[in-house]
This record gives sequence, structure tokens and C-alpha cells, in this order.
Amino acid sequence: MECVNNLYKIKVDSGDSHEAWLLPNTKLASRDSVEKHGIVTRFVLGDDAMSMVNGKLICEYDEHLVGTKYQ
Repeated sequence: MECVNNLYKIKVDSGDSHEAWLLPNTKLASRDSVEKHGIVTRFVLGDDAMSMVNGKLICEYDEHLVGTKYQ
């Protein structure tokens, strides 16, 4: 909330926030980091993530961080 209040004080007219993603082959997504921090994730479909390719439904998904042992 402190960040939101600061944005209001400096009169920012719009803003956006995004969740953390676990990208493959990154330090955050490593088995060690997931275990050390108790990372909990969920898989979600991305924007415009479904297509028909050669008669097969193809879906793209992202892995989002939804919790840690620190919450």
C-alpha cells in the first residue's frame, strides 16, 4: 500500500501490476529455490493461448507464483 500511496502522491494517472512467473531455467524456478522458499505455483492459460494446429488443439500456459512459506 505504501507504493500505491506514493504513486497517488506524485499524481501518476495509471498503473498496472503483474504476478511473478516461474520461467523455465531461471534461478527462481530451480528445484533448490522452490524447496528453500516453499514456493507454491499454479499453471494458467496465457492470453490468446489456444490454437488449432493440424487439427490438434494446442495450449500455451504460464506458471505463476501464488505463495511461499513466508506468507
